[in-house]
Amino acid sequence: MNPQKINDFSEALAYMESLKGLGSKPGLDRIRSLLACLGHPEKRTPVIQIAGTNGKGSVGAFLSAMLTAAGWKTGHFSSPAVFSPTETIRINGASVSEELYARGVSAVAEAAGQMENREGDSRSRKTGQDRPTVFETETALAWWIFAGEKCDIAVVECGMGGREDATNVTASNVCSVITPIAVDHTAFLGDTLEEIAAHKAGIIKSGCPVASALQQPAAEAVLRTRAETLGSRFYVAETPLAPEQLSGGYMTGEYQRENGALAVLAANLASQRGFAVSDDAIRQGLLSARWPGRYEKCTVRAGSYAGNCTVILDGAHNPHGAGALLDNLRKDYAGCSLVGIAGVFADKDRKEMCRILAPAFRKVYTVTPPGPRGLDGRVLAEEMGRYTSAVPCGSVREGYEKALAAAAGAGEDRTVIVAWGSLSWMAALRDMIDGKGTE
Repeated sequence: MNPQKINDFSEALAYMESLKGLGSKPGLDRIRSLLACLGHPEKRTPVIQIAGTNGKGSVGAFLSAMLTAAGWKTGHFSSPAVFSPTETIRINGASVSEELYARGVSAVAEAAGQMENREGDSRSRKTGQDRPTVFETETALAWWIFAGEKCDIAVVECGMGGREDATNVTASNVCSVITPIAVDHTAFLGDTLEEIAAHKAGIIKSGCPVASALQQPAAEAVLRTRAETLGSRFYVAETPLAPEQLSGGYMTGEYQRENGALAVLAANLASQRGFAVSDDAIRQGLLSARWPGRYEKCTVRAGSYAGNCTVILDGAHNPHGAGALLDNLRKDYAGCSLVGIAGVFADKDRKEMCRILAPAFRKVYTVTPPGPRGLDGRVLAEEMGRYTSAVPCGSVREGYEKALAAAAGAGEDRTVIVAWGSLSWMAALRDMIDGKGTE
C-alpha cells in the first residue's frame, strides 16, 4: 500500500470515513506498530488514563479543566465526536484546528501505509487485517498532536474496555482513573461484571496510583486485586461533591457531583506525582468544565414554538446512564411533563433502558441512529410502547418537530423535551436547535 497524502480537512475526513468499515478489533499490535512508525509520540507526553462504563467524558472534562487552570498545557482525547470531528482532540479545553487535524491525519495515514508494507504479508494487506481501525487512527493522531504541540500532560479516555484498548500503550501513567463499571459491550468484554472489570483494570500500571469511583463490590474486588498485585495505591472517591461546588458551572446534574469528586481525587493524585493542582485551580476547573451532550440544557428560540421550551441532550446509552438521567429529571423537573426523543444502538440493553426511563415520559418519539449499529426506531418504539405512548419517526427532524408540537400543545413552560440515547444522532439535533440543521 502506498502512503496516502492528505491535503486538506475534507480529505482527512474522507480518509477517516474510509476506515469505519473495519469495525472494532481489540488488541494492541496494530496501534503499537503504527506509533512506532510515527516515532513513538506516546512516549513524549505523560498521561492520565480513564476507563469505565459511564462518566469518562465528564470526569475527563473536569480533570482537563483543573489541569489547565493550574497552568499545565493539557491535551484531552475522547471518542467518538458528537458535534465536530476535531472535538475528539482538545488542548486546554479547545478543539484542535481543522488544519492541525488534517496535518495529523496525513502523518498517521503515511505511517499506516509504511506499517502495512513493512509488516503485513500479501494476504493480510489484501484483507485489511493489518489496517489500523478508525479508533486506532484517532488514538495515534491524538498522541502525534499532543507530542507536536508539546503538551505537559494528556488526559486520555479508553474507547472500550481497557486492557486491549488502543489507548493502553504506555508503560506508566501519572495515575489511572476508573469511573463506575456496569455491564456493557458484552460481545467484547464478557457477560459478567467481574469479566468487564478485569478489562478495565488493565489500565492499572505498576506503582502508579489508581483513582476509582464507588463501584459495585464485585467490580471493586477485581480492581483492588489488580492494584495490589502491581503495588499500586488504590483510592476511592467515596463522597460526592456538595451541590454548591458545582453551582454556577456548566456541568450540572446529580451524577456530576460524583464525576466531579472523582476528578478532584485524580487531580490530587496528579499533584503528588509532580503536576501541582491547587485548590483554587480545582474550583476553577469545576466551574469552567464543559462537556456537550451530557445533560446539556438548551432553550428553543426559533420557529413557531419560540420562547421558553427547555431541551435536554443526554448521552444515556445503557441502563446505568438511564438511571442517572432519571434521577436528574426527578430532581430538576418534578411536576413537569416530559416529552422524549430517543435513539439507541442495537447492541445496547434497550429493554432495561426502556423499563427505567419510558414510564417518566408522556410521549416518546423514536429515531434510528446512523450506521450499522443503529437500532430501527420502530423496534425501539415497540419496546417503549409497553410503558408509554411511543411513535417511530423517519428522521431526527421529524422527531424533533413532533416533540416541539407536543410541547407547545401542552404548554411550553411546563414541558421539557429530553433527547437521549446514542450521541451519534445528536449532532443533527443540535444543529436544528441552533437553527442550522437540514437533516
